Amino acid sequence: MPALCTILALSGALLTGCSDDSSADRSGATGTPAPTDSVPVLQPGRPGEPNKTLTGPALSPSSTPATQADVTFMSDMIHHHAQAVVMVNMVDGKLTDPEVKRMASRIKAEQTPEITYMKKWLKDNAGSKSSGHDHGGTHSATGKTDHSDMPGMASAAELKKLSKAKGKQKDITFLGLMITHHGGALTMIDDRYKAGGTDIETGRLANDIGAGQTAQIKSMAAMRKRLGGAPVSTP
Repeated sequence: MPALCTILALSGALLTGCSDDSSADRSGATGTPAPTDSVPVLQPGRPGEPNKTLTGPALSPSSTPATQADVTFMSDMIHHHAQAVVMVNMVDGKLTDPEVKRMASRIKAEQTPEITYMKKWLKDNAGSKSSGHDHGGTHSATGKTDHSDMPGMASAAELKKLSKAKGKQKDITFLGLMITHHGGALTMIDDRYKAGGTDIETGRLANDIGAGQTAQIKSMAAMRKRLGGAPVSTP
């Protein structure tokens, strides 16, 4: 029987090192994984701007520590999201339009787990920057809160109006308040970038919230117009 090397040579295969010499150098094997810091990672840019590609030392956690801007954003957005959930709970089972009902359910389904995520992030990352933030307070149905001055937040009087609205007017009122509320979240996202937020996880969440709520503002504005409501401006 021909030798293995002879068979491979006749078949046109490229053969190197047919010897069983165990001392052959295998240091150039391609199966060795590349160092972690050679794999590029995208850092989200501010809404409407391109992402940045980070490689090498830029990926080190110590190079992009959470700033006060990140902590403030996460802490304030917990309260902001919480009021959105309160408004959805206030109209639960009382809305008349199927499309508005679906939007309300979607808002609660998205923002409730985001609140949980932000609380955990603060616990893991806030450290000494947590002063002045309670990291978990929620709004009551009265709308009374120490964070009522944040962009887009509904006042106690506005929540009372929502509570008393009936029929189609409740849908229109809910949409109006939520459009303004979402617009406030977009302002908070932009404020974080302007204030120097650098944390990658926070930036990624901010971008997700921004993209989702921008689309929802457009959808809710169309619903409100269809129902006969006047246009609503956002912060």
